[in-house]
Amino acid sequence: MAQRRLLGRLAVASVITLILLLSIASYQTTPRVEAADDNRLSITLAPPRVPADNNTYDVVIVELQNRSGFPTPASEDVRVILTSSKIEVGLVEQFITINEGSTFAIAKFSSTITPGQTNITAISTGYIPASKIMVTVEPSGTPTILSVALGPSKIAPQAGGTGTVTVQLLDATGMPARAEVDIRVTMSSSSTRVGTVDPSLIISAESTFGIARFHTGFAVGETTIAASSSGYSTGSAILNVVGPLPAKLVVNASPRIIPRLGYASVVTAQLEDFQGIPARAPVDIPVTVTSSVSGSVSVRQELITIRSGESYASTSVASGSIGSSNVTASAQGYEPSKVNVEVISGTSRSAGRIGVHLAPGKIPPATESQVIVQLQDLNSPHLPIIAEREIEVFVASSNTTIGTVDAVVKIPSGSSHGFVKFKSSLLSGTTLVTAHATNFDKGNATMSVVEAIPYKIALSSIPRLIPADGQRYDSIIVELQDVNGRPAKAPSDIVVFLSSSRTDVGIVSETVTLNALSSYAAASFRTTLVAGVTNITASALGYVAAPPLRVTTVKPAPSQIAVYASPATIPASQGRYETIAVQLQDVEGVPAKAKFDTTIFLSSTDPRVGTVSQTVTIPAGRTFARASFNATNNPGTTTITATASGFSRGSAMIRTALTQLSVITTLQADKLTVSTGEIVSLRVSVTESSVGVSNASLSWSTSLGSISNPSRFTDANGQGSGIFFANSPGPASVMVSAGKPGYKPVSTSILINVTSVTVPTDGSNGQPPPTTGGFDQLIFIAPVAVVAALGFLLFRRRRRIKPTKKEKEGTAEEEYV
Repeated sequence: MAQRRLLGRLAVASVITLILLLSIASYQTTPRVEAADDNRLSITLAPPRVPADNNTYDVVIVELQNRSGFPTPASEDVRVILTSSKIEVGLVEQFITINEGSTFAIAKFSSTITPGQTNITAISTGYIPASKIMVTVEPSGTPTILSVALGPSKIAPQAGGTGTVTVQLLDATGMPARAEVDIRVTMSSSSTRVGTVDPSLIISAESTFGIARFHTGFAVGETTIAASSSGYSTGSAILNVVGPLPAKLVVNASPRIIPRLGYASVVTAQLEDFQGIPARAPVDIPVTVTSSVSGSVSVRQELITIRSGESYASTSVASGSIGSSNVTASAQGYEPSKVNVEVISGTSRSAGRIGVHLAPGKIPPATESQVIVQLQDLNSPHLPIIAEREIEVFVASSNTTIGTVDAVVKIPSGSSHGFVKFKSSLLSGTTLVTAHATNFDKGNATMSVVEAIPYKIALSSIPRLIPADGQRYDSIIVELQDVNGRPAKAPSDIVVFLSSSRTDVGIVSETVTLNALSSYAAASFRTTLVAGVTNITASALGYVAAPPLRVTTVKPAPSQIAVYASPATIPASQGRYETIAVQLQDVEGVPAKAKFDTTIFLSSTDPRVGTVSQTVTIPAGRTFARASFNATNNPGTTTITATASGFSRGSAMIRTALTQLSVITTLQADKLTVSTGEIVSLRVSVTESSVGVSNASLSWSTSLGSISNPSRFTDANGQGSGIFFANSPGPASVMVSAGKPGYKPVSTSILINVTSVTVPTDGSNGQPPPTTGGFDQLIFIAPVAVVAALGFLLFRRRRRIKPTKKEKEGTAEEEYV
């Protein structure tokens, strides 16, 4: 019975011991491993915009990153699925693989001809997905549009008047683009009555525009000058031939009093504006002329036409019986106008006065008018007399710069008047027409040549955008205008003074001369290689100065280089990385296609961090190319700079960094307390974001004993091993350090207690409990603890109770059993 009690106590003690050991082991935990979904994918686009031209581009960079956004090498090949949200804009490569040991891979993107945006998404098992918006645009620098500009765009009606037409090549962004070959452009005018244009022009290769001439006459109105060429959008501009606008019809008779029986008077039907200024007909205008009393005054031609570009038309009326008649002129779209013609009896005389009548008395420049010289009674003005003999009349103009007149007219015997022509010049103003004859007092009348009076200077520029290429362009149009902004002719040569606010952008000629009778002149403007904006000012003595003209010079695309480093951070591990993209762009940053194979020179500001390919070539018709960055093992930052003749340089920063392992290297031992001479198996695990780091170098050390068969590098799973052995007792600090190019070195250690006793009393020799290996210790200590507890209870039993003979026999029997 006592033996049963003893066995029961032993069993209870064993169970209690096991429970205690399990409790102790439960406090010896291993380090926390990062969750796999802390890793993520990242997408960058380099360059971020590509042409919408049906081409394929290596621009989608997919990178592995840890939770801090730091690049992480793949522990094994990582397959990534890519999608594009708008396939009408572009398609991305469906699958890519980030190879083991790499941090990124580059996927291809194929654009369509439809510009727009599409969302690129990357997905891979065990990684947080990523997305990025890809933008496709019409490439800059490719000529697609014809733009027409006129200099000047408003011109006064004038026979033989000319102006400049520029046809400029523009790309899809509205910037000047150079012609790749000679381009023939067909020109046309919508209204040849108002103005015509040269039938064609040539835009030479490497030029951005070509020049033609437009030609005008006296017709007032507007016409559309258009330019067209196969493969280009048609351009146009409106030319305005500006003069007084016809608003009313005015009829006059010269003279208004005539003798009866066959004598004539000149009737004019003239167009005028609301201010009474003669206006040119925009089209042929038929005019009907009638007499209210045909027996007294008869119209010789009842239908006359005011021709396009002219201001009047004329006919004559013949006298009949004594009396008066209203002569009326009417035309479609105008109020009728009338004048009274009186027929009286004439008297014959050989002396009197000379009457001068103008038909009409107000005309535009470069127009003919009639001067009627009439013999009149000296005492009764306007009373016509009939010559008894031939009268020679001398006629003169007081201001021949305004107009001239025939010098002599002979009035035959039996007649009362004669006719001469007045011809106006291109200038506006007045002149006194005088007539005199022997035995007659002289007479005169004022002829007015009416046109816009010059008042101010105006400026314009053609084309709108001028290439900043160091060339000379006759692009600054200096105009003379009246107070209402209409073109006005210079009465004499006018010297205009010009200046540029920024001579680093462009230099305008100091002076330009507006020649007499002209309304404009072209001044030269020499650009520099600096694109920018300058203000041109112009002034002339006696005229209001022109407001400043803003002139913009631009670099024809492509004009600048952009550099992209993607990924911008890479491991500081010696190797070659395709991380540099070099793109040609216009001044607005829009991708521009190379006109020819373009060599770009690259450099790195800090070769200790990394170097770059010395040159890279962007093929003709492409916008960018990729270059290699050669990293070293030295972490740091360097700037990659790209230069090429004729382009603004570009640069980008790239950083190389050592990867900090996100989980401390783990070292484990199968025993933490051993006897001298006993071996201990060691295991090391090197991970980064729960992924094993392969091929990391391992360095082992111990403060007591030695390490045999140590792994010099981690295996594919980031694992390594070694064996610890010590012949002398004491605490042994075992340390292992892990390192790899591109990673910051890490280390960890454990403490192994070496005793001369087989079973240690506390398993730790007074040291803190180990951080790892709890289960291994449990397997080793549990049987020893059970035996120790059993021996202890037996020893206590024998000392406390002295057995009787019967008890000894019973014990012997039990032991036998």
